[in-house]
Amino acid sequence: VFIIGLVIYKPEPVIIQGEAEASVVRISGKVPARISKFNAQEGDIVNAGDTLVYLDSPELYAKMEQASAAEQAASAQSQKAKNGARKELIQGAYEMWQKAKIGEDIAKKSFDRVQNLYNKEVVPAQKRDEAEAQYNAAVATTKAAKSQYDMAVNGADVEDKIAANAL
Repeated sequence: VFIIGLVIYKPEPVIIQGEAEASVVRISGKVPARISKFNAQEGDIVNAGDTLVYLDSPELYAKMEQASAAEQAASAQSQKAKNGARKELIQGAYEMWQKAKIGEDIAKKSFDRVQNLYNKEVVPAQKRDEAEAQYNAAVATTKAAKSQYDMAVNGADVEDKIAANAL
């Protein structure tokens, strides 16, 4: 019976309303600063949202400068991602690709000559295998150089551009 009575007759919280007078008012802010100007005097009627004081904070100004510098750096990074590789890098990658293609052509000719001599049983299989390995290596080098050239032409990946914009 006691438990049922406690549940049914649960006391309501007491709400008290009223007014209070204060002789001292303390104001605090979220950032460390000094008051540079008062906009309100004792006894003035103020409303919510009124500017009462202006604050001066060297620490806050320093943080703002730091954030501005970070924003400029991120903007430059984003611009770099949008512009892609420099013309000199693209030209250098192209030249390396052309050099690799020439090396591949020479390796192919050498392999074909050694293959002909091998077919006529003039050179041993070892020489043929060495020529074939050099040709295959030249083909791989050409593919790698072409890939580097393509990357330089295409510029930054889409993901890199998105990341730079996000910064």
